[in-house]
Amino acid sequence: MRPSRRVVHQRCRTSGFGRTPWRNANGGRGANFAGIHQLNPERTLVLYNGRRTVSTIRDSTGLAVDLQSFPVNMIDRVEVLADGASTIYGSDAIAGVINLIPRTDFNGVELSLGGGTPDDRGGDHFDAGLLFGISGDRGFFTAGVTYVFDGDVDFQDRGFSKIPLLGQLRDGGQTLNLVGSGIPPEGRALEAGIIFLPNPQTGESFQAYDTFCLGGGPGSDGSGSIDCILNQGHRFNYNDIPTGVSLINENRNVNFSGVGEYRFDSGVTGYVNVNLAHREGRLNFTPLPVQGAAGRFTDLIQVPFTNPNIPSDALAVIQAARIDTCNDPDQTDPADVAACLTNPNFQMNWRGPHPTPMAARTVHRWPLGAVRGDQGAAQRGQAADRGGSGAVRGGRLLPEGLRRQPDAGYLRPQRQDAGGDRVHHLR
Repeated sequence: MRPSRRVVHQRCRTSGFGRTPWRNANGGRGANFAGIHQLNPERTLVLYNGRRTVSTIRDSTGLAVDLQSFPVNMIDRVEVLADGASTIYGSDAIAGVINLIPRTDFNGVELSLGGGTPDDRGGDHFDAGLLFGISGDRGFFTAGVTYVFDGDVDFQDRGFSKIPLLGQLRDGGQTLNLVGSGIPPEGRALEAGIIFLPNPQTGESFQAYDTFCLGGGPGSDGSGSIDCILNQGHRFNYNDIPTGVSLINENRNVNFSGVGEYRFDSGVTGYVNVNLAHREGRLNFTPLPVQGAAGRFTDLIQVPFTNPNIPSDALAVIQAARIDTCNDPDQTDPADVAACLTNPNFQMNWRGPHPTPMAARTVHRWPLGAVRGDQGAAQRGQAADRGGSGAVRGGRLLPEGLRRQPDAGYLRPQRQDAGGDRVHHLR
């Protein structure tokens, strides 16, 4: 950035300077972005030493520069142009420009070490950095490398996140607690109001679904307390999985940067700007729900009444519920009643019984180099972003597998051969 342009040095005077979640359990990509004036990060141009850098995938909607791609021991200061600069830089600078200025006057070698451990379990931190620099009348060269590790924190490692209490409502003298999710791994037939959880009291293969634990069924004292809901098992505690669910996922960053300039007698200045970054993240998701379109995975599972895996006692209840639904007095059109009665499927909510690990994500930056002066300038850059894959496992009542449609961002049913559980990877 040229000194003649109005630049705010060192202090980020912006109306909105935020970042996307980068180490959470909701699919954070492990990256750290900046956005000015509360616009999306791809509208803020990030420069390194006054030159463009390679973006990484922000999410499904755009690209942005990961601020973790640069060794922190190389940064001398940060310049922020809080006004739009699209006339100079293009549409990616509508919100403004951030310029990371590396150290150019450092001489010698510097080693830094840091670390920390929280009082509670998980979340260990360690960082190390090495900086080298040499400068003279004709130019300079500075190189730095850093390694940063942040350990995983599980939902069960913190008291505030052990139980997902979504809300409470006073109904007369009764407190209704909404805990966890109503989409259980056992499966739930919505129309019949049952969950495919064996009833030890009656010997039936199902139980009447009880959202607030007020019915006094198996494992329920009818109090509606949080302990009652957890003991009954109708609401799914997606924060409590034997293999763990990541509240903050493990994150590793290795970065290298080298910048230098040399002024030749001919008036030509050569420079080198090398950036290499490797980021790695690992987190465990809770088992994924298969539910309505709001869940972004698929529609409710359509299970045929002829599915041989449906217990006969549960099938009778489901069929009776279908007849009651079709004969609803509000449904007066005979054609609608006929279509309802001939529907061969019923709807079921279900989620995979096993957690979904997110594989490592890596980003690599490659060198940029040029000669400027009478010879002009040329720059070259490449980037690669490789995403991981997750997996879900079919359940006993799930008659169909899952596959991703090539032109859609959700999953659609695909029929599979009978026999055994099968893993389906989400590509």
